[in-house]
Amino acid sequence: MGFEELPPELLHLTLRFINNDRATVSSLYAVNRRTNGSVRQLVYQSVILYSTRALGSFCDVITLLQPSYSTYVTQLSITPRLETWVNTTDSIPYLPLSEGLAVHFRHALGALENLKSLSLVVTPTMVREILDNLIPPFNLETFNHSGEFSYPLLRFLKKQPSIIKLGFGPMDEYNYEQWYYAIASGTPILPNLTHLEGSLRFTAIMMPRCPISSISASSSSRSTMEAFGDFIARSMVPITRIRIVEDTPGLAWVRLLMSLRAHHTAASNLRELTVDKIYKSGVDDAKRRSDEEFLLSSCSTIFQFDALEKLEFNIIPFGQGSHHGPTPADACTWLAAHGMQDLSAWRVYNPSLRTVVVYGHVVPEAQPT
Repeated sequence: MGFEELPPELLHLTLRFINNDRATVSSLYAVNRRTNGSVRQLVYQSVILYSTRALGSFCDVITLLQPSYSTYVTQLSITPRLETWVNTTDSIPYLPLSEGLAVHFRHALGALENLKSLSLVVTPTMVREILDNLIPPFNLETFNHSGEFSYPLLRFLKKQPSIIKLGFGPMDEYNYEQWYYAIASGTPILPNLTHLEGSLRFTAIMMPRCPISSISASSSSRSTMEAFGDFIARSMVPITRIRIVEDTPGLAWVRLLMSLRAHHTAASNLRELTVDKIYKSGVDDAKRRSDEEFLLSSCSTIFQFDALEKLEFNIIPFGQGSHHGPTPADACTWLAAHGMQDLSAWRVYNPSLRTVVVYGHVVPEAQPT
């Protein structure tokens, strides 16, 4: 019996296990009418559109060719391919859209009644065009956008009280002020928001107004990071997860940890901490490697959190050219040199730690003697 001849129920169950292999699923979708019917729901359940051509085709399917497929879509993302992010010289390589395509996409969005996750890595102008006059039939749980303030975006957020995770791009001083006055003086929005990704300043605006327990933010100046620790101490609910993206060389994020330690209540609630370090080509990697080793030698004084269960450091290459960030082997050597090679050493000041990952190296439990 050929694979395509399996009973529909078994075929669908099998394909759910290989759904991460998009190439295989897409190939089976095109084999024949029978496999097409079995795989269709999986193909349209999570849609990632990397080009304007793909976006146009998707809109045609949803609005004209196969409107019934709209019920399958629960996750939708418009974003450039990964290599575009890695090789770009800009902070965010937005996918360029024409006004006509943005309007076409708005019509398609209006048909996606089961949509739960939406990511729009397009210019702020196109975000405004897409959301203007949109009557959403869906209730989102996750939403990512470019960050700039607009009234169509504000109205859209007010219509989505179901959002629990919000991500946003960079913004200038004008946009910070616009967001602040709109949120501080207007009707409360996003009452169920628990996870926020973006700049520290916008996070500080939202924390007193939403039950945010998990934050992901870019590292800022030392003074800003230190002040943000005070905001966390006064948050609506305890902050249990923090992810910091260090996009410039330095250890400014350490100021945040030191500030948290000064507030015992805030420090006693933190359970997960992730630090993602962006390594750009052309930067003095040798000095940064030296800084990384110094950081690891100071772990016993920096990390002292009773409830901390997971600590992770990652390297993210960015831009064209070679990168010489620390490797798992480097991390293993450095940790051993400072007596931090197993979890027992980390638990001296962080008794709840279960997982420590340093630049790809998973710190093991102590070996029995």
